[in-house]
Amino acid sequence: MTSLDATVKRVRDTIYRLHADGPSQQTLVQRLGDVIERQTAEAGLRVETEYRGAVADLETSDLADDVLAVIREALSNVVRHAQATVVAIRISVTADSVTVDVTDDGIGVGTPDRASGLANMTRRAYAHGGNLQLNGPPRGGTHLHWTAHRR
Repeated sequence: MTSLDATVKRVRDTIYRLHADGPSQQTLVQRLGDVIERQTAEAGLRVETEYRGAVADLETSDLADDVLAVIREALSNVVRHAQATVVAIRISVTADSVTVDVTDDGIGVGTPDRASGLANMTRRAYAHGGNLQLNGPPRGGTHLHWTAHRR
């Protein structure tokens, strides 16, 4: 992605996050932005975000809290363990499903000492008939792929 493309993307993401129904309510995208900012602010990570589909449709569903928790835990793992410089977050919403992809350029998954965060993300996926997958992309790092079915 060129620097101009990245700038345009950040502007679009910012506009998307600023769109709110009321002055005292935060949209899910705004809440996600807050979580991403809190989790990565001191890590020096370059964060790329992408929202696909009608993310706003999740605002009143129980999936919203699960998506927030998965993002929070995934970024916590990246910051604490990955030694990454870039993390890409993509949240896709279709009529049938929600997908969260978090990919970093760090040192890979390795052998986790504790798996409580991964277990929590897996439970959240299973609660919605979904799944959690972790793998190492060919160019290194870690790719977390979390899915849930909408009811």
